[in-house]
Amino acid sequence: MESETEHNAPSQSTPKDGIHQTYAFTHQGLSSHILQAECLAAIQTYPKDSVHTAFLDPPYNTGLVESKVPRYTQNKDFAEKKWDNFHAEWDTIPDYYRWSAEWLDALRPRMQKRSSVWICCTHHCQGELLLALKRTGYYIITQVAWCIPNAFPHLAGTRMAHSHQTLIWARPYASHFYNYPVAKSYNDGKNLRDYWLINNDTQAGKRWKHPSKKPPALVRRALHISTPEQGHVVDFFAGSGTTGLACEQLTRDYTYPLTYTLSDQNAEYAAMAHERIKEYLG
Repeated sequence: MESETEHNAPSQSTPKDGIHQTYAFTHQGLSSHILQAECLAAIQTYPKDSVHTAFLDPPYNTGLVESKVPRYTQNKDFAEKKWDNFHAEWDTIPDYYRWSAEWLDALRPRMQKRSSVWICCTHHCQGELLLALKRTGYYIITQVAWCIPNAFPHLAGTRMAHSHQTLIWARPYASHFYNYPVAKSYNDGKNLRDYWLINNDTQAGKRWKHPSKKPPALVRRALHISTPEQGHVVDFFAGSGTTGLACEQLTRDYTYPLTYTLSDQNAEYAAMAHERIKEYLG
């Protein structure tokens, strides 16, 4: 029988720890949290050897700033929310690489021995992220091509429409967990391939607005095949909270219990993630 779900009121933290607000959930006896915090501050809260899987969707360093947003774009949140505007902080590819290496290096000692990391990326930042992973001691397991049948068209007509993104799957140590039977269940009992046809969740996008929101089906599959039952998942670029939602779906609908710690430095997104997961849990 499903146990009672508790939604604790958000709590304020002292400014010096870098955690501005904390939301807590207790579902089926499992405790999870959402923090409003910058990524390095959030990582410092993870105990050593505590993380089974990290699912991360860092800013892509596209260089898209408000003055350059085309009038035909369907996603002006990139400029309005400054989700991907690094020009106030850095302007160069080396700076983006150094920042990526910094949080990867900080995360590594928090990971368990058979853990792994998923990182969403595009051509804007894939090279820097691959280099940062290798330089900080991670091993690239594979790269998954997420193919998007209902991707937005490119209205300017100057190039092909972007219809895929890459998920880098890497491990920090000598081995990783892989749920082979579960993986085969996503491909009619055959070996799961490294290209996944999954539609964008356009309906959720109209309500839980974030410029880089991923469909729960994508995150759910990645976590399901790479995280053991009762495992702990982290996402310190949480946005609208899809990683937490995917964990809750696996716990409730797939009887595959997971806990999670989400964080985002943006107060609006941290609150949105809390509201989205709270609504799902009822």
